[in-house]
Amino acid sequence: MGEQDKAANGYLEATKAETPWGRQKALAYNALGVSYALEGMQAEAKDYFDKALLADTGSFVAYSNLGYLFWQEGNWQEAQLSFEKVRNLQRDDELSQTFIEMVSTKVSEGLTTSGGEKVLIIPRAIGGGNLRRLGEGEAFAWKLVHHVLPTVPPELIGKAFLRKGQQGKPLRDPVVLMASAREKGAAYVVWGELQSFATKLIVHGQVAEVETGTVKRVSHVQEGISG
Repeated sequence: MGEQDKAANGYLEATKAETPWGRQKALAYNALGVSYALEGMQAEAKDYFDKALLADTGSFVAYSNLGYLFWQEGNWQEAQLSFEKVRNLQRDDELSQTFIEMVSTKVSEGLTTSGGEKVLIIPRAIGGGNLRRLGEGEAFAWKLVHHVLPTVPPELIGKAFLRKGQQGKPLRDPVVLMASAREKGAAYVVWGELQSFATKLIVHGQVAEVETGTVKRVSHVQEGISG
């Protein structure tokens, strides 16, 4: 049994525990949902996020994760509603605000062939810790692109595209990434990883110019996060 399976079993046992605190069960259901989402099992993930909300209607993290899955599917209306619910519960939540801005951005199986400069945003790799909110990496990449390349439109690329021809492993080799971006007509590539801990989120990002191979590295640490 792998570490992922052990963790999922632990979360499942936590949902069965006799406890008067709905928030504790909601946290366990949310963790299960994240685990299934990372394995590409979206329907099961949604079911557990819904159960988290039944246990605790104030679980803004579960609303956020549902919003991310809807956004990933291209269901903009449901994504918008979910992230607005997060904002109603946590007025200063930056992640939901970023996704509200991103809600009309297309997630594709590859880059379009439209003309002009484009930025290829690669989904973040999980570098460690206990991830509780989906989309932290994409949101950081979105803000990074707008800060470093404010005039170049970003285009996200789906995980399914990254796995093609990679024997089930996400495409992470910078040389291959640059070649893929060049083939698809992207001028820049943004990628990196994130580490999520109990009260801290660490995100590492890299912006590479395809033509010259120049790479800019940026790191961000967010303290005091909660779920």
